[in-house]
Amino acid sequence: GSGSEGVLSKKGIDVSSWQRNVDYSRVKASGVEFVMVRAGFGDNLDSRYVSHIRGAQAAGLPVGIYWFSYALNEIEARAEAALCVKAIKGFDIAYPVAYDFEYESVNNYEKSVRNGRMTRALATSIVRAFCDEIKRAGYRAAVYSNYDFLAKYIDIGKVGAELWLAHWQDADPPVE
Repeated sequence: GSGSEGVLSKKGIDVSSWQRNVDYSRVKASGVEFVMVRAGFGDNLDSRYVSHIRGAQAAGLPVGIYWFSYALNEIEARAEAALCVKAIKGFDIAYPVAYDFEYESVNNYEKSVRNGRMTRALATSIVRAFCDEIKRAGYRAAVYSNYDFLAKYIDIGKVGAELWLAHWQDADPPVE
């Protein structure tokens, strides 16, 4: 095969507390088909996740969720997942719940753990722990990453989750 079987390429945006007053009607009119909302990071809720979910859905845009990882081990990853699940309960989440584990997550680990070196096996186990909890709660789990990071740190085949690959563009969502 070409290696692209099952690849879904749709135009979406991700939003967090950094984006204020997003005009979701304009976002939809611009061709965006879904919105990934950051529900939190580490053991913190994103201050605007509820308004982003409601705004996107009011404009008819399906929503997915992401959580930025500061987990140092599987136990902390499961705690992040539990907080995420609690935060999004009651909302219609049509897209996956993605774990955003990236270089800042690795740097946090290596700063926080004495003589800490993040390995591919440890990163994979942390990501898998989060995704397992998300699936157990009845949501689709995904990993947010890019090719370079995946190659170094995450064995996606051992995680058992969908993959949300970063494709950065300079455009910010339209704001008022």
